[in-house]
Amino acid sequence: MSQNKFAPTKAAAWNRGPYEIDLPSGNKVLAHRPNIYVWHKTGQIPDDVWATLLATAKGEDVSVEARWDAVNWQICKCSVSPEISLAPREGAVCIDDIDDLDRQALLIELGIGLG
Repeated sequence: MSQNKFAPTKAAAWNRGPYEIDLPSGNKVLAHRPNIYVWHKTGQIPDDVWATLLATAKGEDVSVEARWDAVNWQICKCSVSPEISLAPREGAVCIDDIDDLDRQALLIELGIGLG
């Protein structure tokens, strides 16, 4: 029986991202995983998104539309390249142009949930 000793990751080697994500469509995205704590601490989360995240965490009823708005905001916030935007904008991919399979892959790979 082999005994493997625990060796924690050294700070210099800690993987902070961003991560390359291959989407089902063949497209690729470079993205960071969400950091809700830092985003909240630094005031980056819009009030409506924060309210949805809190309500969902508490198990309260939240409309499907509010959940999707929060999820879409998180996907946009996490994207590095290409930039993903909530509304059509030059040089960015609009979240509405991402098909369901690619969006689902982003949710899974980034660890974003609907609650």
